[in-house]
Amino acid sequence: MRQGLPEPVLATVRLPGGVGVVAQSVSPGGLLAPGAAAGLLVNRGLPDATWIMPDLIGRDVEKVRAAFESRGFRVGA
Repeated sequence: MRQGLPEPVLATVRLPGGVGVVAQSVSPGGLLAPGAAAGLLVNRGLPDATWIMPDLIGRDVEKVRAAFESRGFRVGA
């Protein structure tokens, strides 16, 4: 508990724009009953890009490397 308040109830969204609190259940300067938790809506920002890994078993490594690099991926040693 901070300042006598329980941990806030959090809900998250992924939206364009800044990361951080975008809404709260109690107005700034508003009153909250003793023991009641405030609600916060937090923007986590847009999700990171993800890709589905193809099945590469048995494929020629040089062809696979060329295909990935042609699509902007960096292939390690």
